[in-house]
Amino acid sequence: MILQHKGLGLFRVKLWGNPWHGPVRDGGLTLPNATTRAKSQPEPHYDFISGVLTAIPDTWGGAHLVKVPGVPEVVRSVEEQAEDDAAGRQWRNTAVLSGDRLELYGKPLDGWLYIDPDGVRWRVTCPDLEENTVRSFGTPWSGTLTLSRFGEFGGAAESHSYPVSSGWGVTGDVPLTSGRIRLESIKPDGSAAILMVHQRRLTSEETQIRWPYAFLELTISGPGAAATVACSVVKARSVVSQKVLDFDLGPDYLAGYYLGPGHTEPPSWRFQLASTPTPPGEGNFAEWGGRECKVFSGPVNLTLRRTLSIWYDASGTRQDVDFVLDWAGTLDMPAPTEDGLVCSGTASWTAAIQVGGVVRCEISGAWAGAASETLDGVNPGSMTWTRTVTTDGIDYVETVSGDADPLSWQSPPLDDVSGYFTGGVSFIENNATVFNGHLDVIRYAPQVIGLCADRPSARAYHPPATPTGTASGAVTVASTARRYGAWNPFDGAAVWLETSPVCWV
Repeated sequence: MILQHKGLGLFRVKLWGNPWHGPVRDGGLTLPNATTRAKSQPEPHYDFISGVLTAIPDTWGGAHLVKVPGVPEVVRSVEEQAEDDAAGRQWRNTAVLSGDRLELYGKPLDGWLYIDPDGVRWRVTCPDLEENTVRSFGTPWSGTLTLSRFGEFGGAAESHSYPVSSGWGVTGDVPLTSGRIRLESIKPDGSAAILMVHQRRLTSEETQIRWPYAFLELTISGPGAAATVACSVVKARSVVSQKVLDFDLGPDYLAGYYLGPGHTEPPSWRFQLASTPTPPGEGNFAEWGGRECKVFSGPVNLTLRRTLSIWYDASGTRQDVDFVLDWAGTLDMPAPTEDGLVCSGTASWTAAIQVGGVVRCEISGAWAGAASETLDGVNPGSMTWTRTVTTDGIDYVETVSGDADPLSWQSPPLDDVSGYFTGGVSFIENNATVFNGHLDVIRYAPQVIGLCADRPSARAYHPPATPTGTASGAVTVASTARRYGAWNPFDGAAVWLETSPVCWV
């Protein structure tokens, strides 16, 4: 606000602030009336990668809403609104922190704004949230959070510092030794922020960029001069990566020829369950020259879930952003006989991005496979199998034939999914962006995450999820990498499929 002198000791309150808002691309700000103004791109995060200062792709388009409780909406007269519309101005009672350095009105804050219970604004900074630092999980995360008065004219800003620490939340079957931490989401009043514990993945593809392991929440309460600051795990590794499996692989089954003491020539084929006691003698599989397999026939249901992010909605409520894979099928893997083995399987699946449990992006597919293997005396014999994977309406067919494996029966219906079954948590931690080789999660920006499916010589991009819904637009097939996007926290609009950086201010 600014006070304009009107004479006789009277003043009139006039609007004061930045009315220029819209997406920024290639040094230009596009206003609501479609005109443009020169505007530098809000800064992303940079890191030295192979000796080159490199911009991290998914950090260009980040945007966080700032809303001071109790501030009324701006009311304009009909004439004033018409003038604003013609000029491309938008007067708001909210603001946006843009880019990974959290720019406000063209100036990077390298922090965010906290509005305390008295309505006082404080700039929040914490150097210990620098994501380029690879940290050891052997010691808790700790840092110093500083609150500095914001928006005051004249003099040095009052500031107060508070220590804060937290566990990592990364314990699990396979120990994790190190990773990164980044600021992922901020409440509109600045009283809480989500911190992602992760490892970063940078390739030439539009992959999801990050493997989240756990999420922390940093909270601030009370007056800035006497605040309470805390940090705790809100989603540990054990629930960030989950699998629910309704499936029993069945017993190990041995099929081979006996080579132990007293064996005869020529050896004859024998079949037995691997659960048979294995003392020295015919029950000991180590004394066999043969193969083992699983025996199973029936339905298989599998759900994999991996949290990709946590977003705050406009009210400050946390929303989990999950990659969810539901796989339902039937496998038929009988016990082998002297003639060999024939097995088959079929399934259908859906992969989705869910926000707060609501599907906002989805791709479906199917899968079918069959295999046969023959026995040939004491030799491995021959095998052949065919598998068809359908992803987003496109069929991918693979056929293989040749000599059989001397140690294991070939059972592609199981081979194709056993990694998901037996190591599901490891799979979704380390490679959730690839399913059947044709599906990726793509993180356009911290608040724009979707799915894309490979097609021959191109990719099919599906409208991504945002904190306020599904981004507008249609499924688009393109051969040029399209890794950038941005979300507008003011009205929920989003852009995606961009070939160069974009950000909302």
